[in-house]
Amino acid sequence: MKIRPSSKQFDHLIANLSRQSAQHGFVKIRKKFCDYMASLNAIVLLPVCVDCHSHECHVFGQSIEPPDISEYTWKEDLAWEVGLTEYEIRQIDERIKNGGDIELRCGKCSNLLEYGKDNFYVESEPFSEYFSIPESTHRAPSKQLREEIIKLYGQRCYRCSEKLSKEDVTCDHIIARVHNGLTSSLNLQILCKNCNNKVKAGRKTKIINVNLTFLFRPPPHDFYEEVMW
Repeated sequence: MKIRPSSKQFDHLIANLSRQSAQHGFVKIRKKFCDYMASLNAIVLLPVCVDCHSHECHVFGQSIEPPDISEYTWKEDLAWEVGLTEYEIRQIDERIKNGGDIELRCGKCSNLLEYGKDNFYVESEPFSEYFSIPESTHRAPSKQLREEIIKLYGQRCYRCSEKLSKEDVTCDHIIARVHNGLTSSLNLQILCKNCNNKVKAGRKTKIINVNLTFLFRPPPHDFYEEVMW
């Protein structure tokens, strides 16, 4: 399943957040779209300039395809390639016409890109890589990671919502380690002991794919007061 949250829900300010804040945002997105048996696969969509894309193609011996976002058809391309809504595209267009700042930058070299003037590409990067979130193959989370997970989930069981003491918390791998699940804040949830036993008895984890498109849209005017995930 693939979902693209709207700009007012979650993803428009993620690029400016710290890793810790990004982890909080990830959990909020997961609470919106995933139950305790679902893993959230969040993908950050990046604008990439022609020079950077051409360099990558040269390094890996790949042919250069036409740009995903054309200077001539950028509105249609944003809808098709990125998934922006008609309203979001209209907002961008109005801001450009009014001389407003879009601050669209290449995800590789940070060079400024302009809608209607530059061709560029759309590449994807896993949430964990974009925010440098540690992932491990260790069986159990460290004490520090355990404390982070408890805080991220508000010390409540993700299945039954019961408030737990730290002694009653169990850290559960959403994708089980036997299925190559990693020990990471993105693949751990807290469950009470009773729910954990029930989950392990018949676990069939589904994957929910979410594309985050915040890099393609200008932040809202009330930049700090409307930080929403």
